[in-house]
Amino acid sequence: MTTSPPPVLPDLTIKLGRLSIPNPIMVASGTFGYASEMKDFVPLHRLGGIVPKTITVLPRVGNRPWRTIETAAGLLNSIGLDNDGIDQFVLSKL
Repeated sequence: MTTSPPPVLPDLTIKLGRLSIPNPIMVASGTFGYASEMKDFVPLHRLGGIVPKTITVLPRVGNRPWRTIETAAGLLNSIGLDNDGIDQFVLSKL
């Protein structure tokens, strides 16, 4: 009986300017939180990247409620880029 050679895995590396990521599989902004919330469901090390919601230099409060409202055509949202700013993001999420 002959043995088959091991499968050859393709190189899925993607280059975006100076950034190199291992593969093109990324999670969408806003649906995945900051990733730590999903670590029990998804092997994060296998993702090419995580796209967070907007992060600004300085913290932003965002818009006052109601931020989301149902209309006859679907949902309308106006969050207003609510975020803790880049310094807090780096300290608490990375």
